[in-house]
Amino acid sequence: MLVHFEAACLMLVERDIRTMRFKKGDRISYQGARDEKVDNTILRSTVSQSIQADFAMNMFHDSDSAHRSVLLPLSLRQYRSSPMSKDVSFTVKFFPYQLYPEASMEGEDKYEWYKKTKYNDSQEMMDKYITLMTTYGNQAGINFDFHGQVANTLHAHRLIQHFQEHLGPDTADKLVNSLYTQYFTQRAHPSASETLLRATHDAGIDSATAEAFVADESEGLLDTKMLMREQASNGVDSVPHVFVEGKRRDFTLVGAKEVAEYLKTLEAVAKEAS
Repeated sequence: MLVHFEAACLMLVERDIRTMRFKKGDRISYQGARDEKVDNTILRSTVSQSIQADFAMNMFHDSDSAHRSVLLPLSLRQYRSSPMSKDVSFTVKFFPYQLYPEASMEGEDKYEWYKKTKYNDSQEMMDKYITLMTTYGNQAGINFDFHGQVANTLHAHRLIQHFQEHLGPDTADKLVNSLYTQYFTQRAHPSASETLLRATHDAGIDSATAEAFVADESEGLLDTKMLMREQASNGVDSVPHVFVEGKRRDFTLVGAKEVAEYLKTLEAVAKEAS
């Protein structure tokens, strides 16, 4: 089963720094697809469904996005520990989407951006926001740092898409995990070369291969932009946006949901696949 997750790559987007297979970036998108298929034949009699999750990974997302973004992974983890997982499996796949494509590559101060953009320069509201999100983060095991930079996340998306295509979903998940961790807890620029290379190292990608790709900013760029346009044409304009492809019907979940609601959808897909 494939999970389509659209993300706005690392600007303000938050996701479970992960223990689960679902987090990373501005807007992140998982596009549904059936895995384990050859010429439309499902292998090993395993019903492979698809989940699409559109998640803005724009790094312009607020911390609540990060906190909420861990809920789908939690749902997947709970599902995978259930008897149903023996017959129906889900795989997460990331697709790119930017909520703030006009953001500069250089970036600007994250704290000031939040205060100005979200709270009309109100220090009182900003303080309340930090207190609330720090509490949420602690509950999810995330130690948010509200300083650093917000910036354009295009090249982070390019990185994820390229290595997802060439090395698979596990590598993409590790990349997203590292990018989120760096951005939300370590004050890293969301798409600087050093941030991207740190992510490739954390994902176990050959250093020479990674360095060559990151240095050539044109490689994979058109494909990434095409995928972004595709998400927009599909009507994705907010995150999270999760699409679950089932055997009898598909499910779309827009906006943050609780673990129970995600899990209910996964279980419905599994039941209808039998």
